[in-house]
Amino acid sequence: MILLECTLDDITGEELAHAIDALVKSGAADAHALFGIGKKGRPVFVLRVVCDEARAQKFSEAMARETGTMGVKKFPFAHFDFEKKMGKIRGVLQKSTSYSSKFEYEELRRKSDKTGISLRELAKKLKRKL
Repeated sequence: MILLECTLDDITGEELAHAIDALVKSGAADAHALFGIGKKGRPVFVLRVVCDEARAQKFSEAMARETGTMGVKKFPFAHFDFEKKMGKIRGVLQKSTSYSSKFEYEELRRKSDKTGISLRELAKKLKRKL
């Protein structure tokens, strides 16, 4: 896997959100942005995209097209993936490792919409059932 990264100081939050969505829909394994402070104290976003080596050029070009960046950095990296277990609690899918657990967002959101209970409150109630 490859990590692609570019620093952006002239993009709106809406444009960045659109770029992330487009990259994920195009098959990126992950895409997200970090906020930072750049040279001369200027606010910046750092856009990161994870993809396989064979598609790095394609995603670099997509990052430039979507954001106007002048260049993309490329880093090889390794990822430690922990064994996951899946289960359902009151009809909501839960993913867990030896270190943590979380409910699948889309299922939690659907149950929240159906019951009228806030997402946070529903997650708390389901965790108490553990």
